[in-house]
This record gives sequence, structure tokens and C-alpha cells, in this order.
Amino acid sequence: MRIPLPAVALLILAGCATNLAPREFQDEKTAATITAVAKPWIFTAVNEQGTSNNHDFLNVHAIDVNRAGDHRQYFAVMQSFFAAGPDGDAAGPVLELQTPERTISLQPATQAPRQLGIAQPLEQPFALESRWWYFPVGKEDLAMLARAKNLHVALLMRDARVPYVVFRDGSAELTELSATLR
Repeated sequence: MRIPLPAVALLILAGCATNLAPREFQDEKTAATITAVAKPWIFTAVNEQGTSNNHDFLNVHAIDVNRAGDHRQYFAVMQSFFAAGPDGDAAGPVLELQTPERTISLQPATQAPRQLGIAQPLEQPFALESRWWYFPVGKEDLAMLARAKNLHVALLMRDARVPYVVFRDGSAELTELSATLR
């Protein structure tokens, strides 16, 4: 059987394409429909000299939670430690997102994840210790951050500021999610 050359080229390109499309699923316990970025933005903590310590990571998932037509957007943030992590604030840290043009400070949601419509984590932890926080964020800020270059993140906990730099850029996935939220 002969396959036309354009069809072979199309199959090869389709196999190489990265799937950036947001994933959508229904939370089985809350019945909320959750639309999430295909892959998270991943940040690694840096020390005072600006070098990565490779022991503290943030996986930042942008999500839309749809509860009976009421859409709310959040950054679902998993902090992972490969050694014992620092004690966090019981109320949760402030998430600071910094671009060359602007700094956004997000307060953690005061409700339990289940009350937000999220009863299960977006991904399984891969480290010795991990914890989740959810930060309400607006559509406009999501779109601006998707276009941002040189994004830096920090967690402000008690009297400490823990800075992070990009380990895996998630701007393409965030752009795709932002396009579905308009």
C-alpha cells in the first residue's frame, strides 16, 4: 500500500507537535468542571547568590473552576521539597509574580480547596514533602503573565521571602488557557 508523501509528512509533524491545549475534567467529589494548563510552570528556589538549590520547587498550574456556570480562576501551586522544607505560615504565603513591568501579589484563598470546587490535587507529589495553595487570580492578570518575559516568583512567608526562577517555562500553556477564558 502506498501512502502519499504529504500524508506521511502530516503524520510526522502531528507526532512531533507538543500538546499545549488545556485539559478539562470533572472533579468527581465536587462536580466542578476544572480546566487546567496542559503542563505547569515550574520554578526552582534560588539562594542569595542567585543559584538554584534544586531542593525546593513550585509547580504553578493556572486553572478555571466552573461550578454551575460560576467561573473562578486560580493559580494552584504545589511546593515540593527534596529535603525537609521550611515551616510555612498556617494561613498560607503570599504569591508574588514579578515581570519587568509589574509585580502582582496574590493572597491565598481563605476557603478549603473543596469549597473552591477542588477535591483532588492536579498532580501527584514527587518529592519527600509537598503542600498545595490556591491563589485567586483575574483573567486579565493570567493573560498578562502569559505574555510576560523573564518572570520571577517569590513566596512571602512570615518574615521570609523565598525567590524562585523559571525551571520550566509554562507561558505557552498559559496562553492557550487564557484564550479559552475570553
